[in-house]
Amino acid sequence: MSIILIPFSILLLDLIRRDFRFRKGSVEFMPFGIAAVFFGIIAMFGKTLQLKELTLMEQFLLSCKGLGFYLWKFFAPTGLTVYQPQFSPVTIAAPESIIAIVMVLALIVAAWTVRKRFPLFTFGLALYVLSVAPSFMNFWKKGTLYFASDRYAYIGIIGIALAAVTIVLPLLDRISTRMRAIIGTILLVIMTGTSFAQAMTWSDSAALYTRALKLHPDFSVAMNNLGAAQYQNGKKEEALATYERARATDPTLTSASVNIALYWRKEGDPQRAMEAIQAGLQAIPEGRPAFDEEIKAWNILGLLYDERGMHEEALTAYRKAVERAPESADAHYNLGVTAQKYGLLPEAREHLALYLALKPRDLEARYRLAAVQAETGMLPDAVKNLRIILYEDPEYQNAEEHLERIMKMMEQ
Repeated sequence: MSIILIPFSILLLDLIRRDFRFRKGSVEFMPFGIAAVFFGIIAMFGKTLQLKELTLMEQFLLSCKGLGFYLWKFFAPTGLTVYQPQFSPVTIAAPESIIAIVMVLALIVAAWTVRKRFPLFTFGLALYVLSVAPSFMNFWKKGTLYFASDRYAYIGIIGIALAAVTIVLPLLDRISTRMRAIIGTILLVIMTGTSFAQAMTWSDSAALYTRALKLHPDFSVAMNNLGAAQYQNGKKEEALATYERARATDPTLTSASVNIALYWRKEGDPQRAMEAIQAGLQAIPEGRPAFDEEIKAWNILGLLYDERGMHEEALTAYRKAVERAPESADAHYNLGVTAQKYGLLPEAREHLALYLALKPRDLEARYRLAAVQAETGMLPDAVKNLRIILYEDPEYQNAEEHLERIMKMMEQ
């Protein structure tokens, strides 16, 4: 997402160098600018929850903190990890907020003051801000606040490096070639060593999340992800303990309850699996937006009920998933298939149709819908769906045979 503002950086460079000619610049800039705006608008549609959950002041303060964090870590790259969660309240009176605002204001003043003498310094800082700015829409993720994520600074670092070099190079001209070589060698050795050490923290998922927890011991999302990595590595009991710790740290973290439930289901204890799912669902705060993990929890609960022959409870769970997330294709599919299984054909028809509106290329779901339509007397609709299936896959199961049978019924 950071790349979408690069065209504006090119325009800014021309303006700072006073080399912008409107006719020529417009021709060069417009195609890339229009594409950037278009993809930026698309990206914004996926960030509407953050706009609802955070105030403008909170987003401003987190933006300042993020800008200050990335800049500081360029010169002192310690304490880096995949996520940088925000645990403390976001208020303008907080010392970290005041420091961040002062740092950002100092950058603005510096960039404006030296814009004529060191235009590349101003451009470098502007490129940094433009590159990092799109990440300001990623502070809020599934109920957790993050003021920064290290990967968002990759492009912005180019701007910081340009600004720094613009200031440092004139100073280096004042010292001898030998001294420059010594300084360069020392910096190269330091950066090589720190880069190698940091790369080791990304050697695998377990190392990555262990590192995150070393820096942020109460980071429940990292705990849950570490548990998943442990489970994949065959450390099942360790994984369960990590899942439990994540849920104890944050009872509203539904994904931890889901992982605990899946653990017990695979261990052949559906009762414990159901209890884990139910505990996670009961902990969800009132009025919270529906997350994917929550919908997954309702669907798994429905599956567990279904496996134990508790038909009404299974249907209730699947209906709750649809109620919480009517845009979820999986929720509609699970309810449609289960309703068909229990002979609730009108309900099955409704939700299979809603599923296909979201995923029209699923031939298995379309075949199920055609069967339900045929059973409920909607023969023309069943014929239409069977023809679509045969158009996509002429050899699909018994679709041709069923189509011929329905056609004969319609002729009688």
